[in-house]
Amino acid sequence: MQAADFSATLQNLFAKGVRYGTVVDLGCADGHFVLNHLSCLGGAVPLNIDANGIYEDSLRAIKEALGGDYRICAITDHEGEIEITESVHPYWSTSTRHCWRRASSSTT
Repeated sequence: MQAADFSATLQNLFAKGVRYGTVVDLGCADGHFVLNHLSCLGGAVPLNIDANGIYEDSLRAIKEALGGDYRICAITDHEGEIEITESVHPYWSTSTRHCWRRASSSTT
């Protein structure tokens, strides 16, 4: 693995004795991050969070197999409500605020 690779960083930290009790994955989608990094998370308990309900079956299966928990909810940088924009394919659904902030800050 390359030194700049995130997975390599986790493996290097694990090799140096760093251990985690909980891994919080915000925007986890189907929860693949925890599954792909089990070998260097040292038995850490996952807390998977995603706003898209399409992933609930996968996240529930991870909870049943590994323990930990999951939540279907949105995490924002402000108090209040957000609006979720449904895409043609549910995988690409996102918060309207997030999309418009990115679109309005891009340069052409």
